[in-house]
Amino acid sequence: MIIGEFSDSYPPLMDGVGGVIKNYTLGLKAQGHDAYILTGGYFNAEEYDRENHCQDYVFRMPAKSSKMVYPYGTLKCPRSLLEKLMAIDFDLIHIHSPFYAGAVGIKIARAKHIPLVGTFHSLIADDINAVVHSRQITSIAVKWIMRKYYQCDEVWVPSAATGKVLAQEPYAFKNEITVMENGCDMEMPDALELAAMKQEAYRLSGTDESVPIVIYVGQHKDAKNIPLVLQSLDLLNRSDVDFRMLFVGVGPQADEYKQFVKDHSLDSKVKFLGKITDRRMVASLFAISRLFLFPSLYDTSCLVMREAACFNLPLAFIEGSCTSEGIKDGYNGYLAQNTPESFAATVKRALDDPEGNLAIGKQARKDLYRSWNDIITENVIKRYERLIAQNKHDQA
Repeated sequence: MIIGEFSDSYPPLMDGVGGVIKNYTLGLKAQGHDAYILTGGYFNAEEYDRENHCQDYVFRMPAKSSKMVYPYGTLKCPRSLLEKLMAIDFDLIHIHSPFYAGAVGIKIARAKHIPLVGTFHSLIADDINAVVHSRQITSIAVKWIMRKYYQCDEVWVPSAATGKVLAQEPYAFKNEITVMENGCDMEMPDALELAAMKQEAYRLSGTDESVPIVIYVGQHKDAKNIPLVLQSLDLLNRSDVDFRMLFVGVGPQADEYKQFVKDHSLDSKVKFLGKITDRRMVASLFAISRLFLFPSLYDTSCLVMREAACFNLPLAFIEGSCTSEGIKDGYNGYLAQNTPESFAATVKRALDDPEGNLAIGKQARKDLYRSWNDIITENVIKRYERLIAQNKHDQA
């Protein structure tokens, strides 16, 4: 097979969608298939591609970051690049964004009369409203975006809960969907390696084993419900709960969050580590942490859930969120209401019972961890092959 994976984001821009298509592509290649990526040329993209030897299969569109939607921005596909893509004998195009890269993918798939798959990775209505500040305009924009998915031969979502949300307003998607779960590229190291990783993580974070560590890894923006986390941390601090909070990542509201920490005298307990591209270091931070905070109502799935589970690290979710699918409170994770008081109480519950928390983390590994290799070979490739075969049959 020759597959095109199209997304507005890809490393070195760090987000969950970029991680998905990276693992899709590497998994396809490992199984003897050809795969190409169309994405944005943000940040030091050329340097990243050289270092990771992916220049032959990653096509970069010129990109310009925008402060309003940082780290994202605007993309453009020059005619010369479009001609290169049209020259590839794709069997299937998979779009991971309904925006610019998705539009290019739709154009190519229709021109070549090949199957088109679209994955709905995030609940984008909140993102749009954060920019336009109008529910009416947001509704119009969402309906325009959903037209892209109606052009797909098959629409994938990473969880069944996401499909239920898409059936509701403002999405109101009527077509059938396919649940395609995400996987994990991390593996638990042996005891000696794990000990070394922990020491590296303690040095980087300026912490030690004497204080329970709580962590968040992801984009720093309000859509991820980070203000709830900060308010919860303030409540815990005022209640004299001992903890250290590590924020990993970047985003448009990062400076606001740092100011909140300063204004509420949380400097000694909260540390912002910025963007960390070294996957081993991210894994090391998971290994020293007691709890991962993920209160997002925006995400349809979270790769970090499986990554954290690899290291017996449980997550705290908001009850009813798409990402909380499969989580049983106090069994393989934690569930809280969408209030600072409830979330703070949930964090305190995890920190007050280290033995119980460890048991929950071990159950999380049993229930939630699944490798990308299994996802790609057992699910993704078989689904691609089925769509390609059906398309050839229909055109015969």
